[in-house]
Amino acid sequence: GSDAGGADPRDATANAPAEATATAKATATATAQGWRVGLLNRLDGVASGAREDGLRFTLLARLSPLPSWANNYGLALAGVPFGQVTDGTVIRGVYEGYNI
Repeated sequence: GSDAGGADPRDATANAPAEATATAKATATATAQGWRVGLLNRLDGVASGAREDGLRFTLLARLSPLPSWANNYGLALAGVPFGQVTDGTVIRGVYEGYNI
């Protein structure tokens, strides 16, 4: 027979894997959300700096080893005005000796 007054000890351990999985999932979700918020804050800081000093940001981006398509996309996402992007591109071209 079973003990009428006590709980079955198998009931307590039966839910342990599900509880551990739920705890791990909650921890991973909180960590991912914190990482994502931190990254978005840093990217927002870079974008606001790029908007404030677009010419300098464009020059740094153009002189970096990134491919030009990535620079163009990033400068547009950062909100750098087109005139500053054009000026930075021309200055970079003169610096590198292109015939413009």
